[in-house]
Amino acid sequence: MVAISSNDIDNYPQDGPQHMQDLWKELDLSFPYLFDETQMVAKAYKAACTPDFSVFNAEMECVYRGQMDDSRPGNSIPVTGFDLRLVLDNILDGKEIGSAPVKGYLVKPGVHEIKLEKDGYAPATHEITVHDAKRLVADFIMNPMYTIKFRSKEKGFTFELNGKHTWRDEKIKLNLEAGAHRLRVYYLDELFDDQVVVADRNVEFIYMRYQPELSGN
Repeated sequence: MVAISSNDIDNYPQDGPQHMQDLWKELDLSFPYLFDETQMVAKAYKAACTPDFSVFNAEMECVYRGQMDDSRPGNSIPVTGFDLRLVLDNILDGKEIGSAPVKGYLVKPGVHEIKLEKDGYAPATHEITVHDAKRLVADFIMNPMYTIKFRSKEKGFTFELNGKHTWRDEKIKLNLEAGAHRLRVYYLDELFDDQVVVADRNVEFIYMRYQPELSGN
């Protein structure tokens, strides 16, 4: 963060460098407070009032230029920093915004990514588009997770689930998202069973050479 004064010190001598230095010390500011003697910086950033704010994202793109809030000298509106806070909140996507239901959360127009997490449910990511001056109501349905156990009663079996999880001759417990999953079972490297496993409850699969056995949990 950096503050820049571009005021004309001939017309506003109280905004001169010495007074700026005194103010910086008085307020114990932790950021640079610079003097734009030629007003070139103010003109380059099209500053329209005092104070005028420019906010940049991580790529140093200007994502906001404007007021801090609606307060003005003499208008009796309290200083809240509402406009500036709103901008800063919404360029910091990725922070936790609270537990559902989330109400009254203000976001700037544009495309936003929402990530949902809840114990016992599969993490979910959704993309929403917010338009100017619109109230958005978004409802999301999360998919539950179930514990699926696989084991074999004899050696020689190899299991493959969804082409990703592979294990051999052992008991394994997986937390699977509700829905259909492709299970292939090999015995001595030959395909023994190929089926679709539907995860809709906690269940255990027990395999032996002659037939698969399914037991509820």
